[in-house]
Amino acid sequence: MEENKTIYCIIKTNGDIIGRFTNKNRAIDYMIDYYFDSYDEKINIKTMTGKEYLEYTRKLIDKYK
Repeated sequence: MEENKTIYCIIKTNGDIIGRFTNKNRAIDYMIDYYFDSYDEKINIKTMTGKEYLEYTRKLIDKYK
């Protein structure tokens, strides 16, 4: 994964990543589909670099160990 590449992550309120995209429009489309599929949990979009993404996922993995 390229360290400087922009990644658009869709994150649930508990911090879990439910989608990741390199294209902002695809990330937004995913969020719209998520809402129309009647999921009640709120989600956010967070922009990260490749390096930030790897650090974030390492923390998530450690959280669930």
